Amino acid sequence: MITNKSLIYLVVVAFLLQSCVGTTIDFISTSKEESPKAMLSKSSMIAAGIDPEKIDELTDYLRPYLSSNLGDRRLENWYINRTNWIDLFTDRQNVLYAAEIVFEECLQEGNLSKAANVKNAISRIYSNDGDFPEALNACEESLKLAKRAQDSIAIGWTMMSISSNFTLLHDFPSAKEYGYKTLAFARSIEHPAIEAGTLNVLGGIIAYQSKYDSAIAVINQSIDIARQHGLKEIEKRGILNVSYNYNRLNRFDESIEFLNQNIDFKEISTSISNIFLCFNLQSAYLGKNEFEMATFYLDRGCEMADEVGFVYAQMFCEKYRTELLKAQGLYSQALAAMEKVNQIQTKLMGIEQTRSVQSMKTRLKLLDKDIEIEKRKEQEKFYQIRLRGSAAISAFLALFIPGIYFFMRNRQKRKTAEQQKLIAETKLQALQSQMHPHFIFNALGGVQNYILKSEKIEAYKYLGKFATLLRSITKSTTQVHIELDQEIEFIQSYLDMEKLRFREDFTYSLSVAPSLINSKEEIPSMVIQPAVENAILHGLAGLTRQGELTVEFKPDENGKGIWCVVTDNGRGRVAAKKNSQDQQVQGHLSIATINTSERIACLRLLGYDNVDASIEDLYEHGEASGTRVTIFLPFMHADQLVTP
Repeated sequence: MITNKSLIYLVVVAFLLQSCVGTTIDFISTSKEESPKAMLSKSSMIAAGIDPEKIDELTDYLRPYLSSNLGDRRLENWYINRTNWIDLFTDRQNVLYAAEIVFEECLQEGNLSKAANVKNAISRIYSNDGDFPEALNACEESLKLAKRAQDSIAIGWTMMSISSNFTLLHDFPSAKEYGYKTLAFARSIEHPAIEAGTLNVLGGIIAYQSKYDSAIAVINQSIDIARQHGLKEIEKRGILNVSYNYNRLNRFDESIEFLNQNIDFKEISTSISNIFLCFNLQSAYLGKNEFEMATFYLDRGCEMADEVGFVYAQMFCEKYRTELLKAQGLYSQALAAMEKVNQIQTKLMGIEQTRSVQSMKTRLKLLDKDIEIEKRKEQEKFYQIRLRGSAAISAFLALFIPGIYFFMRNRQKRKTAEQQKLIAETKLQALQSQMHPHFIFNALGGVQNYILKSEKIEAYKYLGKFATLLRSITKSTTQVHIELDQEIEFIQSYLDMEKLRFREDFTYSLSVAPSLINSKEEIPSMVIQPAVENAILHGLAGLTRQGELTVEFKPDENGKGIWCVVTDNGRGRVAAKKNSQDQQVQGHLSIATINTSERIACLRLLGYDNVDASIEDLYEHGEASGTRVTIFLPFMHADQLVTP
């Protein structure tokens, strides 16, 4: 075992040895001998038709861009416009070969910080090409080098890149995890650019969950920091993101006014930011039914996307064109534009498949590392226990005989309790499996409705939202609990889908208390959705007037769970029962109510006595005016559950 004295001695000796051989180390690290990887990259460039004598010139030309970061976006603004480099490098692969040569040179020089920054730049090239798995691989290598170099700034930028790439992969749990880690890290090292950039990324993640007001609040923090420190690129991206969220909230005048106040429109040159600036303006003017202005900005954005060969922007271009043509009643042209979207998505399908696999592999790699660390900790603990050997054994023997009796008795009690919990949890899973076909049955009714009406575009949109929900359900098939933020996201998606299905039959609002936003607390799953479903199908659908639905998430005063209140101003339970004349359909739809009651009973068997759901019939002037369902769900803890 190495003592503290021994450790200090070894550090001193190592320092003295390094001082003695410093000249030799410097000589080796600055050697001009090329690495095999650098030689391979040069050979590949020559094979691609690059003049061997110009390779050094190309790498020198590229160096300043590779030293940029996500804050100034100098590399992105240069690379996305292929006219900047196509004549020099002939294709994108040669840019990557040249970047790898610079990276290998940094390693040969022993400059790990510079190597980490270059590898991060390479990851951003992959990301701009839409190859997010390769981008993540490069980020992982960059992070390793930055940690070895103990370069805090390089670590921060790379962690931000990882969060950004996970967002583009639509792996939002991983994106949030790295985003919040990066934010905490940026604040600990007091680096405003990384902090502002990360807030921008987190705002994007929150917007993907349809929490647009929350996203605006987070992004405005980013803009404020960027302005205080003169971070122009981060400020501009924040402004564009706020405008996007205003559009999603149908606050189109605010979107246009916000852009006019913060961006100079005298000249819109080709850049990534300006492509999305045009798309935002198109969406805002379309929302105001000003089709001429919407068409102008959409055409300009599409021209820039085609000019630089930005595939993902081209896909968005056709999506926005579909919406614009449909709004003008040009349905055949809208369908043609939608087919173009499908063609681009098909072209990218190989990348999409690789994304999912690589995302899983990356998570497993990180998990394996964590497991290995835990194993080493356990081995160290075991080694220390052995050193105390004889004393511990003596104490154990002294207590063993009376202790064994109490141990066996408690063990039997625990076993009985665990068996009861196992029965309850297995029943919960069976009930959940019963809910899924019920949910799918109702959702497919919406698809059938659109197909019968020959509304192809609406059917396509509805199927997209249905597929998203189905993926969520599939993931949680064997789980009786779910993270609160994921449950809220699921309810939001379900409401969006039903709104698309029933159109003007009802409006809805979903509110979440600030303290519950992004909460990772576990709550019972598939308890809230049936209440929302009943409110829509039984209370609001088919009314002669437009109905209103509110879903509120509020914290419990004692911090032990959450309250969810689902209120509708529909026909009421008595009228709803009379309205369901078909007993088979009525029996099928009542599965949700019966199932919820049984789930609550099972949860109480698991020890959650305070879980509760109550239904209140609302009246106005003696007439039924809706229903209110109040649900209390406790926070669930892994150590209280028995998982089969």
